Amino acid sequence: MKRILHHAFTMNYSNITRELFCDVIVKEPLITYKEDVFRSIWDTGATNTVISSKVVESLGLKPIDKVRMSGVNSVVEANVYLVDLYLPNNVRIQSLNVAEGSINNCDVLIGMDVITIGDMAISNHGGQTKFTFSFPPHHNRADYVERSNKLNKLNQ
Repeated sequence: MKRILHHAFTMNYSNITRELFCDVIVKEPLITYKEDVFRSIWDTGATNTVISSKVVESLGLKPIDKVRMSGVNSVVEANVYLVDLYLPNNVRIQSLNVAEGSINNCDVLIGMDVITIGDMAISNHGGQTKFTFSFPPHHNRADYVERSNKLNKLNQ
């Protein structure tokens, strides 16, 4: 039986946050192996992961393809790059195709291409947000309806 190793991280915020953000390492995996730390935002409304021109310039990335990218108000052609992405706690996503684009307040926008390879949960108990991500997904999926129903029966 093949052993599956899970990799995970948790971000604790001191208040209720409206943005899930963390520092990530982006690495050029093919030629220079250059890497740098950038601020990221997790966006469930984004189909794919996007990097800023700052990331491209910092790492000297060379495009491997082009893609048409749809934003809120426009469609643009964007360069595509191959990177390794290191999330907190050294959670590594290898050989990730990312598009270059304009992003507000960060240099890496993590989209559903990364989010859907794992499990993600957000909780806001006690006025503080806790965000956790695990890759690959766990067998025991979170089900808040089942948990709520059990607690409600106990509290009747």
